[in-house]
Amino acid sequence: ERAFLEAMPSLMNVLSGRNGAWCSLALATLGNPRNLLSAAGPGFLAIGQGLTTLLRRGIDSKYASQQDEKIQAEQRRKDEFAANIAKLFPEKNVRQAHRSSLGAIYQADQRILFWECYWQQVTHLLLSQKATVVLDLLAFWFEDGYHPSFSQFCLPQTFFLEFGEAIEAVHKEQKFVETARKVLARKSSSHQLYPWYGVIQKYFMEPERKGLASFWRPRA
Repeated sequence: ERAFLEAMPSLMNVLSGRNGAWCSLALATLGNPRNLLSAAGPGFLAIGQGLTTLLRRGIDSKYASQQDEKIQAEQRRKDEFAANIAKLFPEKNVRQAHRSSLGAIYQADQRILFWECYWQQVTHLLLSQKATVVLDLLAFWFEDGYHPSFSQFCLPQTFFLEFGEAIEAVHKEQKFVETARKVLARKSSSHQLYPWYGVIQKYFMEPERKGLASFWRPRA
C-alpha cells in the first residue's frame, strides 16, 4: 500500500497529460487516497479493485447524467416544436394561420414529429365543439392545401389520408358528437360557402359508426 501511495504522484502526472473522461475520473479518484483505500479494504491487491470500483461508479454516474441531459434536451425540442404547431390553431383565423405559417413551420426532416404534434391539435379541435373553426381548417386543406409550397411535401395528401383515423379515434367521445351536431347544423349555409361540404358531411352524420378511416383511402 505504501509503495502504491508513493507511486501515485507519478501516475497522476501521466494521467494529467492525457485526454478522456476516464482520465479525469481517475485523477479525481487518485486525488483522494482516503476514499480509494476505504473502497479497497485491506491488502495491496484490493487497492486495484477499489480503484476499479470507484472508476466504474464515476463512469456510470457520468453516463447516466449524459443520458438525462439528452432526454431533457429531446423533450425541450419536442415542446418547442409542439408550441410552434399550436400557432397554427389560434382561436380565430385557423385558415389564415395555416396559409401564413405552415410553410415556415413544416420541416421535411422532422416529418414524423410534425404530424404527431399536428394531429394532437386536430384532435383537440374536434373535441372543442367549435364547428366554425373545424370548417375553417378543412377549408384550408381543400382550397389552399394544394398550393405548390404545400403539395411539394405531400402535406394535403397526408392530411386527407390520416384525417379519417383522427375522426375514428374520437368518434365515441361526447364532445365530438356535439361538434358533429354543430357542423351539421350549418348545413344550409355550408353548402354555399364550402363546395366540398358534401364530402366531409358523411363524417359528421353518424359519428358512432365504424370504419371511417377507409373513407379517404382508395379502395383496393
